[in-house]
Amino acid sequence: MIPNDSTGIDISEISRKAGLPETTVILVLRQLALANIFRESSPRVFTHTPSSLLLAAPEFANTATLLLHHMDEGFKSAGHLPEALDLYAAKFDHVQKADLRTAFNLAFNTDLHYFDYIYAPENISQYGERFGRAMMGHDPAHLVDGVIDLYDWTQFKQGGKIVDVGGGVGHIGVKIAERVGSGVEVIVQDRPTVVEQGKLLHGNILTFLPHDFFLEQPVKDAQVYYLRHILHDWPDDVCRTILRHLYSAMNATSKLLIFELVFMDDKFWVEEGSGCSDEDTHWKREMVMMNLHMKNLLGLPRIVR
Repeated sequence: MIPNDSTGIDISEISRKAGLPETTVILVLRQLALANIFRESSPRVFTHTPSSLLLAAPEFANTATLLLHHMDEGFKSAGHLPEALDLYAAKFDHVQKADLRTAFNLAFNTDLHYFDYIYAPENISQYGERFGRAMMGHDPAHLVDGVIDLYDWTQFKQGGKIVDVGGGVGHIGVKIAERVGSGVEVIVQDRPTVVEQGKLLHGNILTFLPHDFFLEQPVKDAQVYYLRHILHDWPDDVCRTILRHLYSAMNATSKLLIFELVFMDDKFWVEEGSGCSDEDTHWKREMVMMNLHMKNLLGLPRIVR
């Protein structure tokens, strides 16, 4: 609504483009301007700052989508966390998926699990498709490359199969496909609607297969079954169900690779006398914020300490 090269747009024009009253739009823009996102160059006239230009940059699009995911589902659910803790927290590790309830359920007035809700036909365009792009924004390419390079993917030969279970739209599968030898099939499994989204993005590189990981694994005897950021979404009993299906599909030489987040010991979290650097403090904030966000949507993140 504010062109990148604009010297300033009057609030009346922004209001017209947004379809909102001027009094509402100016309250939001002035709050953002205090955080150096946009600048009120003259009374009721707004222009860009380097920060707002970054948010508008095409290469930042997936990260901006991640912010929208946090602000929409996350912020709405956060206000219901105290009530959700009273109602559900003690039961969480001892139920299967159908009985899971979280702050998200209270905020959105639904009995559906978060993932079932965002991928319901009436919600896919608003929430489901955005979630796939948000997860790509969550994983900067240089960090993904650093993790993927820790494992020797070149050991697998023609005819081999690598299964990325719950692999979303395939942005990690593509990285794996770049490293395996010729003739190794990288299969990405997810919900049917996610699979269709992935085919449009990476269908020329990856094999996409609709699959619910709460059911029997259809790909047997693969060289690798890869779980990336899957188990921390689910309580213990549900994780056992997911893993049991993979165990049944594996042969004696199959490998199960689990990529997860791991907390450092308790001393790392104590500021005084711990010698934590500014970088450590930054990551503490990131981890705690993500934990709370996941608690709101999914109940209790299973991040290992």
